[in-house]
Amino acid sequence: MNASDVLDLFRKTNLNLVPAVDKRPVGQWKKFQNIKITELELKSLLKSEFNGVGIVLGGEDKIECID
Repeated sequence: MNASDVLDLFRKTNLNLVPAVDKRPVGQWKKFQNIKITELELKSLLKSEFNGVGIVLGGEDKIECID
């Protein structure tokens, strides 16, 4: 998955996506447990090297995830 794919997924799903390296988030992500990430913030994080994508859980959506 590349940065363009991640941005397309973000636009389609509006989930709090963050890039990850070996299941560890890239950059500061905890604040997104309470607020939605913006496209600009996501683009900034996607400038780092990553090999996966995570979904930040919590907040108003109360999403659950199975790994």
